[in-house]
Amino acid sequence: MAPPEDIEPIGTYRESMNQNPLLRKSRVGKVLERGHTLPPDDFAFGLPNISRDNGAVGALSNWSNKKKQYPEGGLTRSKSFTTTRDFTLLNKAAVISGLVTAPDHSQYRATHNIVKVNRNSNSTDASKGNKADGIRRIRPEQVYGTSTRPSTPVFDLLEHRYQERWLQNRRALEKSGSASSTNSRHKAGQIYETRTSLLRKCQPPVEEPQLWKISKFEKIPSHISTFRNKTSRSAAFGEHDYDALGRMGMKGHGAYVI
Repeated sequence: MAPPEDIEPIGTYRESMNQNPLLRKSRVGKVLERGHTLPPDDFAFGLPNISRDNGAVGALSNWSNKKKQYPEGGLTRSKSFTTTRDFTLLNKAAVISGLVTAPDHSQYRATHNIVKVNRNSNSTDASKGNKADGIRRIRPEQVYGTSTRPSTPVFDLLEHRYQERWLQNRRALEKSGSASSTNSRHKAGQIYETRTSLLRKCQPPVEEPQLWKISKFEKIPSHISTFRNKTSRSAAFGEHDYDALGRMGMKGHGAYVI
């Protein structure tokens, strides 16, 4: 692509300037032209096909897969997995058996064995595909798509089986509910006991609060009595209770209420 005629280039106008859009300048009143260098005529576009399937002979004899499955030394197939002990399942089985101590677990592992299969990362299984040649091997029995939903039982719909099952479940629930309500229902003539009725029959005795004493004098009885005998004491307290009705205060020692 030649430089624009109406723009005088400064310095040497190189061919690489046609590929750099930052160095290109548009003509007056025209869109900026862009150019790309095309490859030579013998250039082949696309990605190279590196897979070698040995042509029709290899497809018929499946010789490439046989080489992968069998080693050169013999016809025995190489193992694509290894087995190890599954200690998680061993510990679970030991706990289910009732073993909780470390020596019991060690003895259980010595007499029992559970194997776990581990597949190797370099496996040449045909279902996983061969990563060396970039071809994904698909099993011949592979089925694509989603699974088919099970068909609706038409005979059950025509015979109203779902309705009958629902009615049976409802009847069973009603019977169980009626049985529980019958057991909880009180008999005729039976009176429910409440807190009020129980207090009317028998009132628990209330202990009178004792006067405060120092802890070291709690077990020492009193040696001085204000009253001469019990009769005088009961008479004095009776008079006090009668007089406390017209006084203020918790103990009836306050002023008279007018």
